[in-house]
Amino acid sequence: MVLDGSCKPFRKEIELLLKIFSMLSPGTEDLPCTIKVTADVEKDYNLLSPGGDKAQDGLRRLKDLNGVLVPSASENPSFTILISEQQFADLQYVHTLAHELVHLYDYSRFFKENGNLNLRGREEQEKAHYSEFCFWAEFHAKRVGTWFQCFYSWYGEHGLETPPDGRCSFSIDWQTKSVQEALDRFTAGRTSALANDLLWDLVLALVCYYGRLSLDEATGWDSIPDPAFPKEGLVAALGEPVLDLFTLLKRMRFYEEAVPLLPSLDGLFGKIAAKLNSGSPWWFPRPDFIDQITTVQAQMRKTIESLTQGLAANDFLKAYSDVFRALKLDKSASRDEDADKTKR
Repeated sequence: MVLDGSCKPFRKEIELLLKIFSMLSPGTEDLPCTIKVTADVEKDYNLLSPGGDKAQDGLRRLKDLNGVLVPSASENPSFTILISEQQFADLQYVHTLAHELVHLYDYSRFFKENGNLNLRGREEQEKAHYSEFCFWAEFHAKRVGTWFQCFYSWYGEHGLETPPDGRCSFSIDWQTKSVQEALDRFTAGRTSALANDLLWDLVLALVCYYGRLSLDEATGWDSIPDPAFPKEGLVAALGEPVLDLFTLLKRMRFYEEAVPLLPSLDGLFGKIAAKLNSGSPWWFPRPDFIDQITTVQAQMRKTIESLTQGLAANDFLKAYSDVFRALKLDKSASRDEDADKTKR
């Protein structure tokens, strides 16, 4: 892992996060990747991916990115993680960088096993279930990134104080609004030329939502704790299989569980498409669109395994107390410096 010169103002924050991440997921630090902080994610993305066939709607999505993983165009790709400098105004960079590190691990491993699928034709991509993998990767990165930020924030605020019951309590914004807005756009534009893109935009918003939601103990859509979840609207638009998506993704907690279930995810998407196919074909994203989806958002296996096994806070502290002590001290010592960065 290499830190570009652009990381200099934020080096301490990034190095500390990478240290914690590497403890949870050994080997991540050795993956071929450069981290770059940028004021313009879209501009740097286009510089790293010249000549790509990028649809205008994809370019618009890039304008709103907090971070992105960009694979190089080679058979054995290296990667670049771009992080918007605005993320360092508060702890948002923790979620963004963790999210992209998860992608780094997942895509590095998937490409090692299947070749750089960004360079392959559609037939090879379909054989490897690349589209399904891309959507699962968003679920996984959102799940781990959200958990990582919650845990990081807890120990940044509370230091080494272990809760009496050994469990940390988090308040998570499900961000249901993004799903509702994507659903509204799809419903309004389903007869337009953009209908297919609007469909997969909705699926993307939904898998990201389910990623956050999977941190709750809910095991199926019927136990979703979010009263704002637009169940009726989603079923009306996409059919009952859209609810089965949450149950399936919950079974795909980490890479080894996810890859064997990609054909099942393919089948579920097929059921959704069949519901919509009333005269005009619905298809999975083309390779250029996949590239947009892929880079808009690595396996942290030990993190996920620890999470799903109910790792107690005091066990985590025993293993990583020195790191979190450093986090607490570093936060206190650099408060003025952080304030200056926020002004910038």
